[in-house]
Parts: sequence; C-alpha cells; structure tokens
Amino acid sequence: LEGSTLFAKQSGMPPAELARAFKALRWDDAPDFDSWLQEVKTVQQRGVAIDRGNYMSGIPVVAGPILDGTQRTTHPLAAVGVADQLSKAQIQALAKDMQQQARALSQQIGERG
Repeated sequence: LEGSTLFAKQSGMPPAELARAFKALRWDDAPDFDSWLQEVKTVQQRGVAIDRGNYMSGIPVVAGPILDGTQRTTHPLAAVGVADQLSKAQIQALAKDMQQQARALSQQIGERG
C-alpha cells in the first residue's frame, strides 16, 4: 500500500483512473480497490502509509511523504522490514517515528523552498 498509496494521495487522479493504475500494480496479496482507496484517504489524514505485506508478501513497509512548501510530495521516506522480525506494535511505533521525521523534513524543505 505504501508507495502506491502515497502516489495516489498526491496524484489528484479521478477514481476511475486510480482504479486502472491500481489494477496494473503487481501485488502479492492485493486488497480490494475500495479498501485501498480508503487507505489513501487515511494517509491524507495520518501522513504515513503502512503496508503489512500486501504488496510484497512478508515485507512490511512504512512510508511517509516529504512535502515542499506547496504540500506537493518531493521525496518518499520509507522503512522496510521482515514480517517475522517486526511485531504489530513495532510497526506502529515505526509509523509514528516516520510520520514525525517526514513532517520535520517537510518543514525544512518548505522553509528553503
């Protein structure tokens, strides 16, 4: 969900176009489109995306956008792990840290830009 979700969040694509892009992704365990679209909305509020192995089986990914002064994504910030080595609590803690770091980096970029 992470990279595709961040992309969708910033793309401004209409839902039909997002659906085509979603179907083109190579998922190991794809969520249904409506669930993924809800995750896109959640990312907009939360500022971080969490994939618990849907895109790559057994590989949790946490990602957050680094934004410029116009709130456009300039870079992704991502952490990748191995499912057997990260508990749900550890993934949540990592997500919180990533969210804080992405916001701090976004602020720095916004101040320069």
